[in-house]
Amino acid sequence: MDLDFNKNEDQLKQLCFQLQSKVKKTRLGGGEKKIKEQHDKGKLTAEQILLINAQSMVVSCNPSKPSAESPLHVRLASEFGAGAVLHTHSVWSTTLSDLHSDRGGLAIERIGACDLRRVYAPCRD
Repeated sequence: MDLDFNKNEDQLKQLCFQLQSKVKKTRLGGGEKKIKEQHDKGKLTAEQILLINAQSMVVSCNPSKPSAESPLHVRLASEFGAGAVLHTHSVWSTTLSDLHSDRGGLAIERIGACDLRRVYAPCRD
C-alpha cells in the first residue's frame, strides 16, 4: 500500500470539497445564512429575480425558466415605456392590482433607494 499516494489523494479530495463549498456559497450570494438574513428582512436576493431580454431569453444567472407570460411582459414594458415588469403573486401585489384595476395597472417610479425608471405592475382580471 502506498501511504504517500493515499495521503495526497485524501488531501486532494479535501481541497476539492472546500472549493465546491466556496463555489456553492458564492452562487448563493454569501451563503444560506446570509440569504436567510435577507429573507427575514423581507428582501429579495438575486436568485429570486429573473431578468429577461426583449426576446424573453434569460440574461441573469438565475437558472429558472421564464414564465409563459414573458412575451406579454415584454410587450407591456415596450408599450408603457417601463424599465421592468414585476411579476409576483404576493398578497401585496395582488392587493395593489385589485386597487388599481380600474386604471389598468400601476406605474411605480421608485422602490426604496432603487430608481426603477418606471416599472409597470399590470393588473390581473
